[in-house]
This record gives sequence, C-alpha cells and structure tokens, in this order.
Amino acid sequence: IATWLEVLTPAIVINNRKIKMTLFPDPASCYLYVTGLEAKNNYSAVISDAGGKVWMECNVYSGQPLLVDKLDNGTYLITIKENSRNDVAALPFIIAK
Repeated sequence: IATWLEVLTPAIVINNRKIKMTLFPDPASCYLYVTGLEAKNNYSAVISDAGGKVWMECNVYSGQPLLVDKLDNGTYLITIKENSRNDVAALPFIIAK
C-alpha cells in the first residue's frame, strides 16, 4: 500500500533509473530539501525563475538543505543534473515568506 506522498511524488528517470525525488517544504522560505537522490552520485542544481533567470547554482546532496532565503516570493524551477551524465530532472517549487 502506497502512502499519499508516494502517490503524489512523480518518479523521475535519470540514467534509465526511476528516482523518487522530492522537494520540501513547498512552499519554502529559508531552506529547501531534496530527497531521493542516490548518495553515491554527485548532483548539481540550478534554480531559475519562471522567466528563465538563473538565481542559484550549487551542488546538491540528498537530505541536505539548500539555503534559499535570498530568493524573492514566487515560483521557481530547480533543475538537477547528475554530474557524470547529461541526464537532468526539474521540479517546480514556491518561495513564500
């Protein structure tokens, strides 16, 4: 039996593997957490706004916080890339302070 979070969380395919990547909290105000990434791999993240302007670039690790307190209220897109491959995944999130 799946939990409501598993049902609502889409599986993202990276390197032919299904990954249940999740972002929380959403909306966020200070920190954003990404979970579901494989610990053995290195990932980079780009956060952009709806117009495509890049606001932040960083490495991302499963369960480690990303400091997003400098972002203004609005909708953003986090694009995560496995560094050793060209595979990417993107999820929207909201900043609300």
